[in-house]
Amino acid sequence: MADPNSQDAQARVSSALRARRLLADWGVAVAGVETGRVTLKMTQKPRGTDPGDPPHGPFDRAILTALGDAACWLAVISATAPHQSVATLEMKVDLITTEMPIVALEATGEVKRLGRSVSAAYSTVMGLDEAGERHKLCLVQATMLAQ
Repeated sequence: MADPNSQDAQARVSSALRARRLLADWGVAVAGVETGRVTLKMTQKPRGTDPGDPPHGPFDRAILTALGDAACWLAVISATAPHQSVATLEMKVDLITTEMPIVALEATGEVKRLGRSVSAAYSTVMGLDEAGERHKLCLVQATMLAQ
């Protein structure tokens, strides 16, 4: 059964992502939205970034962290009331070593606990290789504040 709030959640998530110029400049796009769950895709390496960290491929660790945080942030936005602002209070990042050439990133964020003002979310950042295989690169756990 389709979630009646998912169309509204899609609009809020798309609007919030457009407002974050850095993510837009990086070519981050929304690949899927359900209430409390958002998937982002990034198919190009941002210009002017480090040529790569061999253990993590061509995408810098900061990009993996930012993408994971954005997925958590947008997942909470998709589940909160319209016009609430959401900010990261605390974040824990686990980087997972891979030694394969990654050509794209995909991050899925999910709300684990939705509170009136404080929520918990987590995300998984996956790397896609040239064969289309998915590899776990980064895990993010975040505490988010909605006001």
